Amino acid sequence: MAGTDVPMAIPRIVIAATRVEEMASFYGAALGCRFEPTPAYGTTLYRTELRGLSITLCPNSIAGVVAEQSRHQMTFGVPDVAAALARLVAAGHTAAEPERDERGPVRAQLVDPDGNTLELARTS
Repeated sequence: MAGTDVPMAIPRIVIAATRVEEMASFYGAALGCRFEPTPAYGTTLYRTELRGLSITLCPNSIAGVVAEQSRHQMTFGVPDVAAALARLVAAGHTAAEPERDERGPVRAQLVDPDGNTLELARTS
């Protein structure tokens, strides 16, 4: 695999968001974690730690990203797509019908509160 000899990791991701609180709720449900509000820079950031990855949701008014939607597209590997979708639906979000195989859902796509695409993909 290309790049496997490069000692690199991604320790932190910052996502610019317009509807920060709704994004914290959505991604908390999607990832099965809780984003903690953190006062900073005269506003509130939302942060979580997930398997050594620090994820911060930052108001776009600070980040200054100029885009209407699809500022990012992410795929999250999950062992059970059905369980991840159930968490999102229980939190009030909707998803398109997932791709399936004989073992159940393989992949599902959703749109977060800011209009970005999120894909859940089965890892096993």
